[in-house]
Amino acid sequence: MFKIDVWGIGRLGRDIVDVIGKDKIGIIVDKNSYKLGKEYEGIDIISPKEYYRKKRENPIVVTPKGFEKEIISDLELHGVTNVYQYTKEFYVLLYFMFQIEGYRIIEESVIPDDSVMVVGNNLLAMLVKDYIKRIGGILTSEECKIKYYCEPTSQKDGIHLADYLLLGEITYKSELEKFKYIHNGKRCFIVATGPSLRIEDLNKLEKNKEICFSVNTIYKSFEKTKWRPNYYMISDSEVFRENMEYFCVEDGIEKFVSDAACNPQYREKTNANIFHLIRDDDNFCFSTNFPKGSYIGGSVVIDGCLPLAVYMGFKEIYMIGNDCSYIKGATNNHFGVTEKPDMVIMVLTECYIFMKE
Repeated sequence: MFKIDVWGIGRLGRDIVDVIGKDKIGIIVDKNSYKLGKEYEGIDIISPKEYYRKKRENPIVVTPKGFEKEIISDLELHGVTNVYQYTKEFYVLLYFMFQIEGYRIIEESVIPDDSVMVVGNNLLAMLVKDYIKRIGGILTSEECKIKYYCEPTSQKDGIHLADYLLLGEITYKSELEKFKYIHNGKRCFIVATGPSLRIEDLNKLEKNKEICFSVNTIYKSFEKTKWRPNYYMISDSEVFRENMEYFCVEDGIEKFVSDAACNPQYREKTNANIFHLIRDDDNFCFSTNFPKGSYIGGSVVIDGCLPLAVYMGFKEIYMIGNDCSYIKGATNNHFGVTEKPDMVIMVLTECYIFMKE
């Protein structure tokens, strides 16, 4: 079976293992001495020095952000040329895997002995070719039954696997359209998990029967208050991985998880709506059509809560607890860790109002 090596077992490296599947990972390379000699999901973690001693023919994906050029140069210096950069290649691969797992595009299209053309030389194309070979399909450049385009193209025929910007419309749109304007003209509160949030705030929201969104680990406060959000969201893969158990619970709260967070292997286990996150740094904008997708903004409030609230038709959107920070040196940047947080950057008291056209 075709395998991929991974450089770095931080958050991005774990995402790759989750999405591709551990059976498709050859080896993990990491410089951290505390991780060497250990395993992740049964996959050995080795040092760069040990990796270079081995004859490695698998393609390798480099994940550590900010160090990609340095690592890739070192790999090439040691004669490793089949190298891919996470930020350039993996998001295409990520959305391709969502398509395979969610819609069985390849499985439904290819049968043994089919004549198939795969267009592209990137990591995505390599995975598609490997899959087709394993099921007994025939790769050809001549007349074929199906064409798979693994790189962007202007060609009109075939199946365009690389066009992942359309995935939300293809995949989740119909399932999320039921939420359109269901709270037209009303107001809501987006309750984030910054250190300024207090149980008293939640009790006031409960007393006034406010419609609320909340995020991430807010469920840990439930034993201290009767308040519950109407809508609960996670958009980050690491946060979801750590709190997935709660998203399998059926408690009457409408839950939402981004496709970038909830990898295909977790989909059937969760009790949540899946929404599409779009990574397009050059054309980032606020999404007014939530079912088609929401642009990655680095915060679950921006990624999910605000676009969904606007799509639901809320006229007034209040935000509290939105002072979470990851500033180095602070030991408590989140709600509920201690009674006296290290740092409250600011408390949002103003009202953000969105007027529907």
